[in-house]
Amino acid sequence: MDGSPTWLQNLPVDRGYVLWAFAFIAVWSLLRLLLDSHRAGKRLIDTSHLLEGALLALLLGAMIGLSFLQIVLRNLANSGLIWIDPLLRHLVLWIGFLGAMLSTRVGRHINVDALSRFMPRSLLRVVRVTTNLLAAFVCLLLSNASLKLVRDEAAFGSTGFLGIPVWVLQIVMPIATLVMSSRFVGHALAAARGRNLEADAEASEVRA
Repeated sequence: MDGSPTWLQNLPVDRGYVLWAFAFIAVWSLLRLLLDSHRAGKRLIDTSHLLEGALLALLLGAMIGLSFLQIVLRNLANSGLIWIDPLLRHLVLWIGFLGAMLSTRVGRHINVDALSRFMPRSLLRVVRVTTNLLAAFVCLLLSNASLKLVRDEAAFGSTGFLGIPVWVLQIVMPIATLVMSSRFVGHALAAARGRNLEADAEASEVRA
């Protein structure tokens, strides 16, 4: 397995990964509750969110800048840098997954909620818990599948651009989907405690 790091190949997959991920999400959810109960913990969480947004903005700015540079080189100098195009493709991948993480955190992900506006608060709570747990489970399955893809790429030893291994460029997929799964669990816990339901309840009253 040339080019494949030992720690990556030793990571569990399938059933083992799901069990490991469930344990990780449970520990993280408990840690998040503890952090939310202290001012210093909330400050730490806010800082991590700020860094997450900054990384996304940095990658987006780099993608726009490199795209502009490539256009200028091709139109004015009739040339271009061969590593920019594959880099841009992988930047799209990273921006897409990091953007999905961010939208999941703030609850701005794609959500079909036409019927939720007409539901009573008690039923809405059950629906929110159920749908968020289902979304968490789907993200967990996607994380497992993408981890197996990354492991296969690492075992194959393929490289992308500038000698960077392909698995390094794809590692964002299992990480982001695992984080998304943990955040959906967090939304489910919040819904179980009756949080974030006020807006839906007010919308339902307006409709009535």
